[in-house]
Amino acid sequence: ILPLLPIKPLKSILRHMANVVGLFGSLTIVVLASDILLFRPKINQSFVAYSIYANFQFSFYFDKLSAIFLALMGTVSFTVIIYSMKYIEHYENETERNVLTAFMHIFILSMILVLSSANLYDFLFFWEVMATSAFVLIMFDYKEKETRKAGLYYFIMTQLSTFFIFIGFLIIFTQTNSLMIHK
Repeated sequence: ILPLLPIKPLKSILRHMANVVGLFGSLTIVVLASDILLFRPKINQSFVAYSIYANFQFSFYFDKLSAIFLALMGTVSFTVIIYSMKYIEHYENETERNVLTAFMHIFILSMILVLSSANLYDFLFFWEVMATSAFVLIMFDYKEKETRKAGLYYFIMTQLSTFFIFIGFLIIFTQTNSLMIHK
């Protein structure tokens, strides 16, 4: 979100700071996931990050399976951020570069949060954040007809997949009477 701050003289610096924070965050995810995989193979850790009320809270769960995917996600996001640093320079407008960088980081963060969600609320919330930020990234070059067509196709497919995920979650809830993913 740093690149979206309305501080004109610092826009380029804020974009680079966001990339540095993203690289550090990606490496941190890889290190923490590797720690779980190598030294704590039996870990099943859940924690509440924010509680709106007793039955609705943002909580996260880590185990060996989530650590595998988090390590993969951290590695891929690290390389994507490095690649994007040069890639976005072909955009002439500084604002476009900053918006692209901000939504790329929102997309990466939301994927990491999807992977570590402890309950179905969190999963669907972060899934929608991920889908929305991916839609913005796809539609970034909206002036091209093919881009608009791809964006519309993506939007329809993600909403359809969200519907089926929701149906699956309803089935899981009726069988387990719980919204927790790890139960």
